[in-house]
Amino acid sequence: MGLFHKRTLDAYMKTKKTMKRLLSGIKKPPNTIIARNLIMHKAA
Repeated sequence: MGLFHKRTLDAYMKTKKTMKRLLSGIKKPPNTIIARNLIMHKAA
């Protein structure tokens, strides 16, 4: 349980970092479409 939880937490932190990077990328117009597609792809 502990190991699984740690792995889940690591993945969650990585996802948070990625989302932050995507969100900061969304502010730059050229990256908006790419970032939106990535988010949609992940959500799907």
